[in-house]
Amino acid sequence: MNKFNKRVILFLILLSFFSLEAAKKSGAEILQERLENEKKDVSYRLKVVSEEEHAILLRILNLKMQMMKLRVLTKSGVWLKKQCPPFQSYCSIGYGMSTIYFKKYQQDISHDIANTEEQLQEIEAEKATLTKRVADLKKGFVSAGKKKKQFRVKIPELNGLFSCSKVRGWNPYRGVFIDKTDEISLPLSTVVDSVVEQNGTKMLTLDSGRFFISFAYVDKVFVKAGAQVAAGAKLFSGAKGNPLKEGTVLMFIAKKDTFIYPTFVCK
Repeated sequence: MNKFNKRVILFLILLSFFSLEAAKKSGAEILQERLENEKKDVSYRLKVVSEEEHAILLRILNLKMQMMKLRVLTKSGVWLKKQCPPFQSYCSIGYGMSTIYFKKYQQDISHDIANTEEQLQEIEAEKATLTKRVADLKKGFVSAGKKKKQFRVKIPELNGLFSCSKVRGWNPYRGVFIDKTDEISLPLSTVVDSVVEQNGTKMLTLDSGRFFISFAYVDKVFVKAGAQVAAGAKLFSGAKGNPLKEGTVLMFIAKKDTFIYPTFVCK
């Protein structure tokens, strides 16, 4: 083998070596970049899930407060029925019917509490998974990630009704952010299920008979719990206290114990 051939072979070997080293370096840089990006995304998602957990805990608290009131009203109804004079049948009938209604409503709320607590368990499980993922990422583990199947249903009356904003890291399955919140109304009749206030902001939940519609981080509410609201009536105005995107209201929809993918309400 002459010197020229030896030099060519040596050049090719060195070229291959440096090419592999460059590829390794490039691959390491790509992996590190992906690791840092996933750290940011998972950390942000963990923050969002914590906010979701807080919202669900508020709803459970509100339902349990309603249950306590109903129990007091039921006991009062039973006691007042016993005080009715024997010759006033309308008195005992009235309090008797009220007691039956209160007991039936307690059953409905118990069912709602059970369903909401199941949602809380799902959120807590997701939070635990994300917390573990954050710990793994600190150790340098990168995952491919899998997409969940979502339950999608369209409600024709609400299709394209609102102007919405996107929030990085937020799972839209849990709700959408309405950015134009002046005097909000719905084109369908509802009953106000609850109005919860905490830290100067409010959450309004409406029952349409087919599904529950909730608006969180609301400023001014124009309706009261238990009220029947006609289609087109003003429900609320303004947004306040949203830690994920200031100036927006979080809207989410649920049917029984399942969230409905709500993006169809956005224009």
